[in-house]
Amino acid sequence: MIRAVGLDIVDIDRFKKIAGRWQDRFLSRLFTQNEIEQCQKKSGTVHSLAARFAAKEALIKCIPSNTLTHFDWHEAEILSSDDGKPYVRLYGGLEELFKDDSIFISLSHSDKSAAAVIVVDKKETR
Repeated sequence: MIRAVGLDIVDIDRFKKIAGRWQDRFLSRLFTQNEIEQCQKKSGTVHSLAARFAAKEALIKCIPSNTLTHFDWHEAEILSSDDGKPYVRLYGGLEELFKDDSIFISLSHSDKSAAAVIVVDKKETR
């Protein structure tokens, strides 16, 4: 059963401007070292980071409003498997919050924007 769907779109030029202004401080605040390293291996580093930021924003939209008091950007890690398929790894409070759920993710980007969709589905119990 689908419990939540989150969608977010990021303007690439705006993201570049903010990331350029704050540089490493910006990146380390929003992304884990694994995310940064994985994106730096890609030819479109900024686009990959923007898509991961969109995914984290989409995930925030899936959190019930009565449970969201603080969001730690490092508790959600958006990574890609060896075949390029994105997945979400959760830690801490987010891991506990979504322990009974499966999280599905789709990322996309163009020259001008990056987008992410998160679907939270209740795990089947048998």
